[in-house]
Formats: sequence, structure tokens, C-alpha cells
Amino acid sequence: MNYVITSYFTPSYAHVADKYLKPSLRELSVPNHISLLSDRGNWQSNTLFKANFISRMMIKYPEKGIVFVDADAVIRAEPVLFDQLFIDGIDFAAHRRTWRRGRIKDEMLSGTLYFGPTEAARILVNAWIDENKAHPTKLEQRNLEAAFDAVSEYPLVWKWLPVEYCTVFDGDDRPKNPVIEHFQASRKMRRKR
Repeated sequence: MNYVITSYFTPSYAHVADKYLKPSLRELSVPNHISLLSDRGNWQSNTLFKANFISRMMIKYPEKGIVFVDADAVIRAEPVLFDQLFIDGIDFAAHRRTWRRGRIKDEMLSGTLYFGPTEAARILVNAWIDENKAHPTKLEQRNLEAAFDAVSEYPLVWKWLPVEYCTVFDGDDRPKNPVIEHFQASRKMRRKR
């Protein structure tokens, strides 16, 4: 396979990774690199580290597409699209979702992300790291969207992932057969804190 699925979790999320992501990766024998990292002090800081982690994975696997999947996701079927993104020379892929509950809200989601082994992808990740430093109180996915907009002057080859690859379990757009389904553990974890 031309990609590796990556993720990390902190000790307070270990039970989440053990329940969702890890068993699904074992069942499908998908190449992966999942790491337990020390807590950075709070949920916000832990999530802002995502860009840095992806940068590290790009260095560790320089010839592979890096797929980041949140630890509260289940991979329900072999994610064949990632091999195709690699073959097609795609630098970046994410899902863009329109929320419909009560109001329309269009946003890029960061629960499933693809970064090709390319210079353009590295430029985007570095811009995301810079956005996280400049705006540490914003959600990391908002900073990713700002970085994506900021690097639009570069020849970044990108695609939107279909909803099947970043399905929110209770979303009004949930498809019949999701490939990667997210269970939004952060909703409960943030309330507990």
C-alpha cells in the first residue's frame, strides 16, 4: 500500500483508541503508526499537536501518503481511495461538510486527512503548524482551513474526500456504508473537563 494510517492519543484517550481505532486497524490489517503521547496539559493543546505529529510522520515515512485519522474513528472497510490519491499525485485531501441542524454551516473537517509525500503537502503542514502557533485558542481544523487558504498560491493538488471517508456517526449526512466513521469522543471528554 502507498499510505500509512497514523494517529495519536493521550493517556486519557487510551480507552477510546482501544475501543475504536486500534481494533478496526487490526481487523483490516491496514498499515498504521498509532502513538501514545504524553498529555500536553489540556484538550486544546493536545489537538493542536496534530499538525506537528503529521509532520513527524511525513519525515518517518517519506515515500508514503500520510493518512491521519482521529483515535475515536472506526475503519469499517479497506480505504482504497488513499492508494488512488497517491497514484493521482494528490497533495492533500479532507472532507468538507455542510451541517444542517438548525443552521447551515460549511467547514473543513480534520478527523480524516490525507497528505501526499510531496513538497506542497509539507508546505501546507508547515503553514498549519504556524497557524496553530499564531492562533492557539482556535480549533485546529479552523487553523488548517486558514493554512489551506494561505497556501493557495502554491500549486497544491487537492481533493475533497467523500463523506464515506469522514462520516460523523450521528450526522444528518451519514451514508449507508461508511468507510471511516467518527464517534466524536471529544464531546464527552470536553464536558468532563
